[in-house]
Amino acid sequence: EFRLASRKLFHYAFAAILRPLRSLSYSGIHLYVNDSLKWFFPYLAAIISDWPEACGICATYGSQILYIYTTFV
Repeated sequence: EFRLASRKLFHYAFAAILRPLRSLSYSGIHLYVNDSLKWFFPYLAAIISDWPEACGICATYGSQILYIYTTFV
């Protein structure tokens, strides 16, 4: 019962945090880039998994980039 409630709370909070980005992905946002007005449509993709699985998806496991990232984080 507690685990179900904590799962629901996590998903509700995550949806509340991402709601502004989701609305912008349909309507777009105007931003100035190099003194030129551009129309952007933000796209959000999230991979929530354990570290080795996420590294395998990103193809960075054992690479120098991963070493630098984990050293300074």
